[in-house]
Amino acid sequence: MADSGLVFLRDINVSLLTKRWWRFKNEKGKLWWNVIWSFHHSAKPLCYIPTKLSCAGPWRQIGKISPDLNSDGFVLNKLFRTNVKNGETNWFWLDMWVNDYPLCNRFPNLFSIEKSKWCVVADRLYMIDGVICRRWDWQRDPTSLPYFEEFRGLLSICKHVIIRPGKDKSIWCGDHSGEFSVRSLKGLLLEMSLSRPDNVFEWNNWLPKKVGFVAWRVVLNRLPTMEALAKRNILVSSLDCSICGKRMETVDHVFISCDFSQAVWCLISQ
Repeated sequence: MADSGLVFLRDINVSLLTKRWWRFKNEKGKLWWNVIWSFHHSAKPLCYIPTKLSCAGPWRQIGKISPDLNSDGFVLNKLFRTNVKNGETNWFWLDMWVNDYPLCNRFPNLFSIEKSKWCVVADRLYMIDGVICRRWDWQRDPTSLPYFEEFRGLLSICKHVIIRPGKDKSIWCGDHSGEFSVRSLKGLLLEMSLSRPDNVFEWNNWLPKKVGFVAWRVVLNRLPTMEALAKRNILVSSLDCSICGKRMETVDHVFISCDFSQAVWCLISQ
């Protein structure tokens, strides 16, 4: 997208939608999670999170952000990893937990004959007296050559896995803290867009100039927020947001973190 203002708005929207991915990975079993699962779960996974494109609604847009970003060369799935402990919440085939790629991509033939493609690690691996044990559920035995070779590779990986007490933890690779934040993803998307040689700021005729101008100033961090005014030694009564009053008024807070702005973005996504 040539217009930097539109790129900025798209990146904010993607960042907010990705936050729902993070919550889905970390809040398994909650009421809203069970509702999403009941509506969008299917035997054949089409996305990193369960998404039925035939079901209209905001969740379909949330599920589509990964393919949309993949077309731009940004693989969102690789930023989600899992530290496996008891293996009760981590997808065995679909999550990245043993390598830098999901097992479904490393062993596509085995994944094609897996009966339960949404199985978790604990469904396939368990410990007895400190020894890792395995249980499989194939549609047919992986005895032919391509299946057997993949099966040998899978066994080689599984023998080094350790199942231990504790809850699985999702890790966000886009920040050193391991915790997801809208700011970290927005920064990665902005860095990707700025690295493109053909990315030139162009004013779009159908976009109101005042909107494009504000977006341009946001990208450059040139809006007169309380934080920016204080840094320029301008006396301000408070650094708190003038809308919600909960946090410091920064560019990211005004357009992303503020309760009011989040409500606006939710309405736009709907």
